[in-house]
Amino acid sequence: MPWRDLLSFMAMNRGLRAGVRHENPRRERVLGKAEQAEVVLRAMIGSGRWKARLPGSRALASLLGVSGGTLGKVLKRLEVAGVIVGAGPRIRYRILDSPGGKTSLAQGEMTLLVIIPKTLGKQTIGQHWQLVARLSDLLVSKDWRVRLHTVKVGGGVIRSRQWDRLLAMENPDAVLAILGDSVLAKWALRRDLRILFCGGSSDEIEVPVIGISTAAMLDYALRELMKLGHTRIVFPLCNRSLSFTRSIRAKFQEFYRARGIPFREGLQTPVAAVSQPRELRQLFRRVEGGLQPTAWICLDWVEFLWVKRQIESRGLRIPSDVSLICLSSDEAVDWVEPLPSHFEHPLERLARELAKWVSGSMHNDRASGSKQLLGRWVPGQTIGPAKS
Repeated sequence: MPWRDLLSFMAMNRGLRAGVRHENPRRERVLGKAEQAEVVLRAMIGSGRWKARLPGSRALASLLGVSGGTLGKVLKRLEVAGVIVGAGPRIRYRILDSPGGKTSLAQGEMTLLVIIPKTLGKQTIGQHWQLVARLSDLLVSKDWRVRLHTVKVGGGVIRSRQWDRLLAMENPDAVLAILGDSVLAKWALRRDLRILFCGGSSDEIEVPVIGISTAAMLDYALRELMKLGHTRIVFPLCNRSLSFTRSIRAKFQEFYRARGIPFREGLQTPVAAVSQPRELRQLFRRVEGGLQPTAWICLDWVEFLWVKRQIESRGLRIPSDVSLICLSSDEAVDWVEPLPSHFEHPLERLARELAKWVSGSMHNDRASGSKQLLGRWVPGQTIGPAKS
């Protein structure tokens, strides 16, 4: 509840109810909402809750439980009192050490909030933890601290209240979202956040994306398979965004059309709403019954292992009967037999590109900086000639 902070500070601030007495000692003046919010905000600032800047206006209004207009009055009062100072439109208020004193911004660290979606626990989370750890190392020397949170993201659901609380808690100078989506992009745009996606898709909303090029890896994988005579190739799309699904299908369509080969969209790029065993079993049965594929391409490691298990459980051999490629990697890749044909992601370069964006100018174009890196092909032992 937004007013929990108010209640916690009531004992500290006797002015919340009645600092001013009227002639009738039994009656006390009740402070208005703006005055209450001012008392609470003063106490929060005094407690050191925020390092150098206040949160953005929307997050702060949500935290205090007041409207934007009321918050504006409160901020103006605190600015006049020398508690905070404004630096211009769309730039958050800075906190002064003392009235008329210099800000603590020059001495303080900057904060990067990293958002990892909870659903990543079923995907390639190992690599993402490695990436964030390396990013933290790179940013330490640049006076940045990294605050990591796993939150619910995805499924087309807007969780503004939860995300706003996170903003108020961490008061970040920049946000990095692992595998962001269009819903998160719209929320960030409304909050005027400096945000970057590591992978994922913003669906043409003005949010930069730095990641590994799925299109380039897919193109390479298709070429390798077709050189071996494969045409019945499947790329399952499990719990993927609409824009990503469209881009993959367009890539397949273009690739097959250029070679005069029929493309069966529903069977070669089948869709499952969620990555759950039941839905995946149905998808696998539907594809096997309608296409009898000779090759599968999987986007992440968990899907690769699951498809491999389904193929082998039907008495088929890899790669004699079916070829299999994964567009990502994992620490356990060397333990799998036969050695998977896969792509290694350049985590070091990716971490450096992310660090470069984060530590860049705070006033640059928020939509700039998108970049797609290339994965390194590892041939492995899970691809072979197509079985006639």
